[in-house]
Amino acid sequence: KAKNSEFAVNFLKILFCYYIARGDYRFAAESLYRLGTQISCLGEKKQNLLAAINTLLVAGTEDHFVISESGKVLRVSDLRNEYLLLEGQHAVGHDYSPMETFSALLRIKNWSLALKIGKAFSLDLTELVNLLAAECITEANNWKTLQGVLSEIDTRYKLTAVKKLLD
Repeated sequence: KAKNSEFAVNFLKILFCYYIARGDYRFAAESLYRLGTQISCLGEKKQNLLAAINTLLVAGTEDHFVISESGKVLRVSDLRNEYLLLEGQHAVGHDYSPMETFSALLRIKNWSLALKIGKAFSLDLTELVNLLAAECITEANNWKTLQGVLSEIDTRYKLTAVKKLLD
C-alpha cells in the first residue's frame, strides 16, 4: 500500500506539472487538491491546499472550482474553509471535525482562529463569546480581543456577551 500511495503522490505531482505546462490551471489545481488528500501530514496538506487555491485564482473565473474524488464540486470558498479547518487542526495537533476543532481552539484560547472556523462552518459562537467575556472579567488585557470578536459577530452573540459581563 505504501508503494501505491507513493506512486499516487508522484503521479499527481507530475500531473500538476503537465497541466501547468498546458496552461490548464483548473486541472492543475485539482491535481494538487487530490495530492493533499493522499498526504497524512497536516502541514503538507495545508501547503497543497493553499497551492491549489492559488492555482485556481490564476485560472479564469469560470474555472474557480475542483471536483473531489467523490464527484463534489468545490469552489474556492469551499477550499478556503477547508484550509482554515486544516489550520485549526494543525494548531490543536489533531484531525478533528469543524466543531471539535472549534472546541479545542477554545480550550487553548486561540480566539481568533476559533472565530474564523466558527463563522466559516456556521457554528454556534455562544461558547466563544461566553468564554472570552469571562476571560475579560478575570484578565483586563483581553478587552481588545473581545471588542474585535464582537465587531465580527451577530447581535445575538453581542447580547450574550453583555449578559455575561453584567452577571
